[in-house]
Amino acid sequence: MTEKPKTQAELDEERLREIDARIKEAVELLKTGVDRDTSDQNVKKARAERDKHQGNHRTKAFHRHKGGKEAITTSAHTKSALDLAEHLRLRIRLGDFAQDLQDSLTRLADEQNEILERVLKRARN
Repeated sequence: MTEKPKTQAELDEERLREIDARIKEAVELLKTGVDRDTSDQNVKKARAERDKHQGNHRTKAFHRHKGGKEAITTSAHTKSALDLAEHLRLRIRLGDFAQDLQDSLTRLADEQNEILERVLKRARN
């Protein structure tokens, strides 16, 4: 049993969901105020900090979990490893978009409008 091909309306709705998710992510990244260059610098600093504290399990440090959760007391080694992981995750997310986030957001909005125009046209028929 083969699946029947998707209609243009179904394809448009699917793509709109993808675009909405990408726009939301791009806006969240813009709110951080961090671009690729800054993120690269932050990763470099975080790696140096991690290397500095390698094996340093005696010195206590506070780490605030992403999302504003409670601060936890941990070793400087663990804190620097967790901080590096956060910076790496952010850099990876930034890499999923164009160098200029505004450019990515503009292209997504333009594509979204093209699809919405088609949806509107079908709705009028």
